[in-house]
Amino acid sequence: MASALSREALLAGLHDIHLPEVTTTQASVIFWSDICAALGLAVAIAVTAALLLRALSKPQPDVRPLSLTQRVAALLKEPEDRARLELAKLLKSHHPDRFGALRISLYRRNDKPDPQFIAQEILRD
Repeated sequence: MASALSREALLAGLHDIHLPEVTTTQASVIFWSDICAALGLAVAIAVTAALLLRALSKPQPDVRPLSLTQRVAALLKEPEDRARLELAKLLKSHHPDRFGALRISLYRRNDKPDPQFIAQEILRD
């Protein structure tokens, strides 16, 4: 069986353990490195908290879906080629049968339909 250490033997063994001596220069370096580490940690926490608060407190824009008429009006203000393309997409999604009838004319090089005409086809019921 293993013999248990007596209390006196344990205490005598602990008396031999000593921390190394630290010079004044080493102590000041340790002190300033601890200060820098604490400041760095504080800055990191502050930046993280600021980013979280900014993200959480940012007012959400009032996003209401535009009506079909509003979307068409906004697209008519775009340049003609872009308006024609986007209006054709709207026509295809809302009135596929009318889009099918106009599809061939949309791809002609010289005789493309006017965006106003496409807008009228979209809004026609």
